[in-house]
Parts: sequence; structure tokens; C-alpha cells
Amino acid sequence: MDRRLKYFLLSATLLFTIFNTKELKARQLSNKIIFLSNRDGNYQIYIMNKDGNKVKRITKSPEKKYEPRVSPDGSKIVFTNTDGQLFLCDVDGSNETIISQNGEECSTPSWSKDSKKILFSSTRGGYTDSDGDPVQNIWIMNSDGTNAVQLTFSNFVDKNPVFSPDEKKIVFTSFRDKIYFEVIDKIFIAYRSQIYIMKSDGSDQIRLTALNPCLQYLSPAFTPDGNKIVYSTEFVMSHKNKWSHIYIMNVDGSRPTRLSVVNANHTYPCCLPDGNTIIFDADIDGYSPLMQMNLDGSNVIRLSKDSYSNYFASYF
Repeated sequence: MDRRLKYFLLSATLLFTIFNTKELKARQLSNKIIFLSNRDGNYQIYIMNKDGNKVKRITKSPEKKYEPRVSPDGSKIVFTNTDGQLFLCDVDGSNETIISQNGEECSTPSWSKDSKKILFSSTRGGYTDSDGDPVQNIWIMNSDGTNAVQLTFSNFVDKNPVFSPDEKKIVFTSFRDKIYFEVIDKIFIAYRSQIYIMKSDGSDQIRLTALNPCLQYLSPAFTPDGNKIVYSTEFVMSHKNKWSHIYIMNVDGSRPTRLSVVNANHTYPCCLPDGNTIIFDADIDGYSPLMQMNLDGSNVIRLSKDSYSNYFASYF
């Protein structure tokens, strides 16, 4: 056999082996759920199979973690700590690195589809409320913390930014709307979290939810086809049963439909890539299991089989 042909075949075989090894590793890591749990005493990040089995802690440092979100390519996790700083780590918990600035408070990070950008909420813009307290606005930056750009410029809190699947839109929550309501001939004012949508450059901000002094709207996320938004509603007026529920609505805010049936605190919905399934958490009897249901609210399944608090599930 010609020496050049033999070298070519050997090189091709080597490349094929490397590719298959990487593909196998990616396949082994796929279909997993990243989530937050207090099962080891304080909140840490865990991974489990999509059926709720083989739960494993992945973060190493003892400090509390919050709001973990796994990148779509399954390689990184972004999260916050008790000081409101943004951190990044590998999906196995290694290489923990801070990516926010000193002095700022950050929250509710999420990823772009290509895993190269991070949306987040931050006080770094210097905006304050009427009392002079810092408020968070929506920002976007590279996944290594560089090239941060402010997208909203509000004196009220803007949080929970999430890209649409085509990355042309961002859905988020804001406390900017003043709501007047009357109780026994007295006029009161309330500010409740509302769901907004805007273009990815921050322009054309439109409120999607109806103003209601009794309700606030939290944790919006797009369905994989980009046609609908899942979210949580919370009853905030004085009442012994202040439940929150999972809802779904069209991307223009029309036809809001309640999905969760049982009275409990249902929060942080996240759609799976199959386009048919939602994972979320539900506060039941003092702890919070991770749950799963179809996009129409049917076939509710309990995923976590323990008596701990589990939150912020995201799938990859």
C-alpha cells in the first residue's frame, strides 16, 4: 500500500476515534437536569437523570449557590451566591470562576442558544429607586464576563431575562407599573412584577400581563418553538392560601391558561427541548420536589424522590 494512503487511513481512523469518543461523552452527559438542593445542609448544585435517578452533587465549594442555569451545549453552569455575584463553573463543578464586577449585585442569569452569551440582571448601571436604593436592570455579556451591555434603563427592578429560541426577543419581569386599587373607599398603590417582552437590543418593550393588584408574574420562559411563554403567577394579597401556579400564554400575552392543578407554590418552569414537557418545582408539605408535566398540564410526574427543597431545574 502506498505510504501516503496508509498515513491518510491512519489519520482518518484516529480522527474518527476521537470524534466518537467526544460524541459518546456528549451523549452520556445529555438528557440531564441541573438543579439546586439543600440536601447537604446548604444550597448546592446537583445533577440527575431526566427521570430523577442518580442524583449527584457537582459543586465543590461550601458557599451557598443560587439560580443555576446550565448552558445549552451542556458545558458550563452559571449561578449566583449569597452576595449576588455571578459565577461560572464547568458542568462537573470544576473551574469555579467569578464573572461579575465588585460592588454590583446580580441575579437571574440565563444563556444564549449558542452558549456564548449570558443575560442577567444587575445593579452595575447605577440606577436607583425613589428611596435611593440600587435597582437591577437587564444586561448581556460574553460568557467570560467581558463586553457587558445594558439593555434596560429603569428605576424599577427588571429581572428574569430569557432569550427566545431565535434570539430576536427577550422576555423578562419588571416592577415598573403602578397599580391603583380601591379598598373600602380608599385608594391604594401597588407595584407587582409583570412580564415584558422586548427586542434583543432592548428596544420595543411591551407588557404582556394584565395589571392586577392581587397577582404578580414570575420566571417566564419560552417554549422551544417560541410561540408561547410559560411562567408562574403568585397571589400576593393577604390570604391564608397564597398559592402560586404555572401558566402558559401566547407570545403576545393572549390566552393565559393555568396548567398546575394542585394548590401549592409552583415556581421556576422550564421547557424541555422536546417541546412537550415542562419541569418545575412545587412546595408540598414544607419541602419542594421537582415535578414534570406535559405542556397542556396533563401527566404530572414527581421527579425528585426525596424530602428536600429542590429548585431552579434546567435541562440539557
